[in-house]
Amino acid sequence: MASAHARLQELFARRPVILAPMEDVSDAVFRRVCRSLGAELCVTEFVNAEGLVRGSKISQQKITLAPDDQPTAIQVYGSDPDRLEQAARMAEASGPAYIDINCGCWVPAIANRGAGAG
Repeated sequence: MASAHARLQELFARRPVILAPMEDVSDAVFRRVCRSLGAELCVTEFVNAEGLVRGSKISQQKITLAPDDQPTAIQVYGSDPDRLEQAARMAEASGPAYIDINCGCWVPAIANRGAGAG
């Protein structure tokens, strides 16, 4: 059986259709619809690292991946590197294709707190 890294390399070599992470949009139901229309890889809505570490139910729901929701990456965001690491390790337990650290969100409510593009 190929390693997870080798499977990702193979997938990316095919230049797949990827569903980008979109807050309040790319939830599990939307990912399922997009897969039925050809998306080969999906990324979750972004998950607040602080909320995940504190046990937020919403954050937990966002990292829960059903068996038919693969391959899916989990995106986390935050401003504290230690919390980001903790959140990434927690998200890893859900079996994502990979963990994506959001470094590009420009929305002032996120960036002004030092997360995303901040």
